[in-house]
Amino acid sequence: MEVEIAVECKELQNFDLVGKSDPFVVLVSTATPNEQINTTEVIHNCSNPRFLTRFRIPESEINKVFRLDCFDDDSLAGPRTCYEYIGSAKLKASKILKKNPNHVRYPLTRMTESVGESSEVSHSDKYYGI
Repeated sequence: MEVEIAVECKELQNFDLVGKSDPFVVLVSTATPNEQINTTEVIHNCSNPRFLTRFRIPESEINKVFRLDCFDDDSLAGPRTCYEYIGSAKLKASKILKKNPNHVRYPLTRMTESVGESSEVSHSDKYYGI
């Protein structure tokens, strides 16, 4: 059994001087400080990205707390060589399953403050059983 998470962001704050941000999201385990589990692709010039990369959380980790960190890719030489922090959302897979296993929204926060009034990280997930 595992939870599969598809991530999308709505109305992200723009961090680029020209055009819109080039966001990507990193799934981080909070159990092991800053352990990056997986990363989405970069979607260029977009404030409402819907990422193709899906994160999978196995049954053994469903009760752990994870963090979705959103960044703006500013790399000219290649992906993710230079980036800015946009915000984060914490999630626990077991709570997702209890709320609505098809769609859950989390507000995107930056340190201790909100990133814009309507910025949020949203994800859909699928629950798989054996």
